[in-house]
Amino acid sequence: MYASENGHVEVVDKLLQHGATVDLQKENGWSSLMAASLDGHVEVVDKLIQHGATVDLQDK
Repeated sequence: MYASENGHVEVVDKLLQHGATVDLQKENGWSSLMAASLDGHVEVVDKLIQHGATVDLQDK
């Protein structure tokens, strides 16, 4: 989540290549895709979607 929130696309890519769960959500229901979108990290958003992130998850 930290890498997505902070726009570290290379780290996100490496984590996903090594089996990170793309739709993992925090206790509040936020996913990496939500965090990257909110902070305007378009490259991270694209990478997450390429790896199958669910675009219609809802937070709590």
